[in-house]
Amino acid sequence: MTIQMPHDEFFRHTFSRHDIAGNYLQEYLPRPLIAVLRIEEMTLEEGTFVDEEMKKHHADLLYRVPLTDGDEVFAYFLFEHKAQPDRLIGFQLLRYMGQIWESRIRNKDEPRPIIPLVIYHGEKKWHGMNTFQEGLTVPDVFRPYVPDFSYILRDFSYRSDESIRGEIWLRVCLAVIRAATSPHLRDELFDLVGLLKQLRNYKTGLEFMRAIMYYVSKATDRIDWKDLETALVDQGVDGDEIMTIAQELQKVGFERGFAEGRAEGHKIGRYEGREEGREEGREEGREEGREEGREEGREEGREEGRRMLIKTLLGKHNVVTVSELLEIPVAEVQAIWDEIV
Repeated sequence: MTIQMPHDEFFRHTFSRHDIAGNYLQEYLPRPLIAVLRIEEMTLEEGTFVDEEMKKHHADLLYRVPLTDGDEVFAYFLFEHKAQPDRLIGFQLLRYMGQIWESRIRNKDEPRPIIPLVIYHGEKKWHGMNTFQEGLTVPDVFRPYVPDFSYILRDFSYRSDESIRGEIWLRVCLAVIRAATSPHLRDELFDLVGLLKQLRNYKTGLEFMRAIMYYVSKATDRIDWKDLETALVDQGVDGDEIMTIAQELQKVGFERGFAEGRAEGHKIGRYEGREEGREEGREEGREEGREEGREEGREEGREEGRRMLIKTLLGKHNVVTVSELLEIPVAEVQAIWDEIV
């Protein structure tokens, strides 16, 4: 997943999945609306209605949702990630909804009702507005002549007490969205990794974990690989799986921790391979030297990454516990411990 604006891309990556968006509607729409929607048959529409200048604050998705009577409506998701509540959110919704209706009119289609849904996760708690007119100063005598509509806003900022519920995929998404802006993210990693562990047995679980970890790494500078590594160990993830996750995260840009050891190993290996090849003076010698050097560098990099993991764990656990967690000999852990002390 290529991330230029991590909040937007993560929202679109997750809520474009019908199971996640549909589960959100089932959990957070009012019961009377759910009763008339055929959520399982909804379809994602192409495009975005967010103005270019607002894309750094908003991302959106539009779903067409059939009704039980054969008609249809639209569910419009707006992801709001400004640092603090925006009293003009109603204006922005009205503009985006107007573009949706205009598009249908141009295509000779009848405008249909739109359910506006706002997912907010700023750094401050939402102030409570959920109607268009609440963003205006309108004397009562003029209210009948000013447009008004309600929008369904859910506040998933870290200060909010909004409950996170639904199936595992949705709960993970919302927990990550909330955690991304939390100043206590490092302390909350244990619980977050506990949720992520539940995805391992699903078909696309590992891919989803990579997207989540990359999003968190790009959306905040409050954690690094060592923080994540500690949370994985504390949640009982075995050493081989930790190494696998580290390798997968490196593929999408989370190049911390083990990456330093491996990069240095590759560099040394390439250098030694070239030097040995030049000395032999033959093409075969150069090729063999490079290959041997690369392999030696990779091995040194892996070994350095392993040593870094052991040292990190020894900062929190004793020698025997680290040996059991990583399933390696006590003597090996003890030797590294002796180096430290």
